[in-house]
Amino acid sequence: MSDTTASESPKKAYSGSCMCKKVRYTVQLALADPPCFIRCNCTFCTKSGFDSANIKSLDFHLQAPCSTAEATSGKTSSRETLGRFCAPTSPTLFRYFCDKCGNQIFVAGTYYYEGRPIEHFSINIKLLDQPQEGLDLSKFKFEYYDGLSDKYMEKKTDGPYPGGLV
Repeated sequence: MSDTTASESPKKAYSGSCMCKKVRYTVQLALADPPCFIRCNCTFCTKSGFDSANIKSLDFHLQAPCSTAEATSGKTSSRETLGRFCAPTSPTLFRYFCDKCGNQIFVAGTYYYEGRPIEHFSINIKLLDQPQEGLDLSKFKFEYYDGLSDKYMEKKTDGPYPGGLV
């Protein structure tokens, strides 16, 4: 899956945070009209409520409790870091979450598709702060992916694949 923001639109900074505000960040997004993001039916995305935008890692900046580089390196104290989880099926793709309120913040790392390594970085769009000028979550549209059947490169816009949410 490629960058899901509109590359022809200018990027704008938006803020995001988890429910308890321990984790705060800014992200540069170029939003299409209407904004279109990813809803996948895989077990992780469905059970964690992770609707995503694939972005470049350099467009994401953790402000608290630590920097993005510190969080992904694992070299900070436990009080300053995020929780981190990886599924046995994707041991090099890490899901970062607030260890206080449990919100899923971002996913970073490498996954393999048809034997090829693919670098990945995505954010949970549900954590973008509201209200925010130029960003209305009610206007978001979705591209649906069939991760449950390992068909991550196929998408559709007319509704979810079996097992997915509208």
